[in-house]
Amino acid sequence: MQEAGGEQLEIVSFREGDVVGMHEVVLNSANDRIYLCHDGKSRRGFAEGAVRAAEWLAGKQGFFEFRNIWREL
Repeated sequence: MQEAGGEQLEIVSFREGDVVGMHEVVLNSANDRIYLCHDGKSRRGFAEGAVRAAEWLAGKQGFFEFRNIWREL
């Protein structure tokens, strides 16, 4: 658990069976639950993203974060 504004934030990561890529964000309160889920059907999307990032990096130097790439795609 990590602290987030005085409240605890739970981060969990695991790999299981033949799951390609499943990502979930759950915001839970006493009154509601907001649930966002991404379930990858194949690894193709991940591979295409890696290729696009590599193409973006060509000729650049330094350290970058995903938000740097996202703004220019």
